[in-house]
Amino acid sequence: MQRERTAAAAARLCTHRAAGPPAPAAPRAGGLNFQVEHHLFPTLPRHRLRAVAPAVAALCAKHGLAYEACGMAEGTRRVLACLAAVAWLA
Repeated sequence: MQRERTAAAAARLCTHRAAGPPAPAAPRAGGLNFQVEHHLFPTLPRHRLRAVAPAVAALCAKHGLAYEACGMAEGTRRVLACLAAVAWLA
Protein backbone atom coordinates (compact mmCIF):
# COMPACT_ATOMS: atom_id res chain seq x y z
CA MET A 1 0.00 0.00 0.00
CA GLN A 2 2.80 2.45 0.90
CA ARG A 3 4.64 1.63 -2.33
CA GLU A 4 1.49 2.42 -4.34
CA ARG A 5 1.12 5.79 -2.60
CA THR A 6 4.76 6.61 -3.26
CA ALA A 7 4.41 5.68 -6.94
CA ALA A 8 1.27 7.82 -7.26
CA ALA A 9 3.01 10.82 -5.68
CA ALA A 10 6.04 10.38 -7.95
CA ALA A 11 3.76 10.22 -11.00
CA ARG A 12 2.08 13.46 -9.97
CA LEU A 13 5.44 15.15 -9.58
CA CYS A 14 6.59 13.97 -13.01
CA THR A 15 3.52 15.32 -14.78
CA HIS A 16 2.92 18.61 -12.96
CA ARG A 17 4.79 21.84 -12.42
CA ALA A 18 4.18 24.92 -10.34
CA ALA A 19 3.95 27.82 -12.79
CA GLY A 20 2.96 31.26 -11.73
CA PRO A 21 3.82 34.85 -11.04
CA PRO A 22 5.52 36.20 -7.91
CA ALA A 23 3.47 36.34 -4.71
CA PRO A 24 1.83 39.79 -5.21
CA ALA A 25 0.32 38.70 -8.52
CA ALA A 26 -0.44 35.13 -7.42
CA PRO A 27 -4.25 35.48 -7.45
CA ARG A 28 -4.04 35.93 -11.23
CA ALA A 29 -2.38 32.52 -11.59
CA GLY A 30 -5.61 30.69 -10.81
CA GLY A 31 -3.81 28.22 -8.56
CA LEU A 32 -1.24 27.12 -11.16
CA ASN A 33 1.55 28.50 -8.99
CA PHE A 34 0.92 25.62 -6.56
CA GLN A 35 -0.31 22.92 -8.94
CA VAL A 36 2.10 20.29 -7.58
CA GLU A 37 0.98 20.89 -3.99
CA HIS A 38 -2.69 20.93 -5.02
CA HIS A 39 -2.41 17.54 -6.70
CA LEU A 40 -0.54 16.03 -3.76
CA PHE A 41 -2.99 17.50 -1.22
CA PRO A 42 -6.26 18.04 -3.12
CA THR A 43 -8.34 18.78 -0.01
CA LEU A 44 -5.92 21.34 1.42
CA PRO A 45 -7.41 24.85 1.17
CA ARG A 46 -5.78 27.00 -1.52
CA HIS A 47 -4.55 29.59 0.99
CA ARG A 48 -2.46 26.87 2.73
CA LEU A 49 -0.64 25.63 -0.39
CA ARG A 50 2.09 28.26 -0.12
CA ALA A 51 2.91 27.02 3.40
CA VAL A 52 3.51 23.41 2.29
CA ALA A 53 5.47 24.26 -0.89
CA PRO A 54 8.92 24.42 0.80
CA ALA A 55 8.32 21.08 2.56
CA VAL A 56 7.24 19.45 -0.71
CA ALA A 57 10.33 20.79 -2.51
CA ALA A 58 12.62 19.59 0.31
CA LEU A 59 11.03 16.15 0.34
CA CYS A 60 11.45 15.87 -3.42
CA ALA A 61 15.12 16.82 -3.13
CA LYS A 62 15.63 14.29 -0.34
CA HIS A 63 14.24 11.47 -2.50
CA GLY A 64 15.78 12.59 -5.80
CA LEU A 65 12.46 13.57 -7.39
CA ALA A 66 12.21 16.55 -9.71
CA TYR A 67 10.19 19.47 -8.32
CA GLU A 68 9.64 21.74 -11.28
CA ALA A 69 8.67 25.35 -10.74
CA CYS A 70 8.88 28.21 -13.21
CA GLY A 71 7.35 31.55 -14.03
CA MET A 72 4.05 31.93 -15.83
CA ALA A 73 5.66 32.90 -19.15
CA GLU A 74 8.11 29.99 -19.08
CA GLY A 75 5.35 27.58 -18.03
CA THR A 76 3.17 28.74 -20.92
CA ARG A 77 6.08 28.35 -23.34
CA ARG A 78 6.72 24.78 -22.14
CA VAL A 79 3.06 23.81 -22.45
CA LEU A 80 2.82 25.24 -25.97
CA ALA A 81 6.02 23.43 -26.98
CA CYS A 82 4.63 20.16 -25.66
CA LEU A 83 1.32 20.69 -27.47
CA ALA A 84 3.19 21.43 -30.69
CA ALA A 85 5.20 18.21 -30.32
CA VAL A 86 2.02 16.19 -29.73
CA ALA A 87 0.37 17.84 -32.74
CA TRP A 88 3.24 16.66 -34.97
CA LEU A 89 2.61 13.09 -33.80
CA ALA A 90 -1.10 13.20 -34.73
